[in-house]
Amino acid sequence: MLSELVSVSSSPPTPTARYGAAMRLRQGWVGTRLGPYRPCDGTYSTYPVDSLPPLPTHRFDGTFG
Repeated sequence: MLSELVSVSSSPPTPTARYGAAMRLRQGWVGTRLGPYRPCDGTYSTYPVDSLPPLPTHRFDGTFG
């Protein structure tokens, strides 16, 4: 019979089972346009993580000011 040839599952397939591999997400940070300093294709764009400027660690003194 046909039911012997087809496996039936009550749970939905996982993304790995459905697509054959895990999904890969783009890495980056999202920002807006800053004139000529940071162009943007739309309201928001994704930029490479390497393009983030270093944080000014001298400003982290434990205060909020």
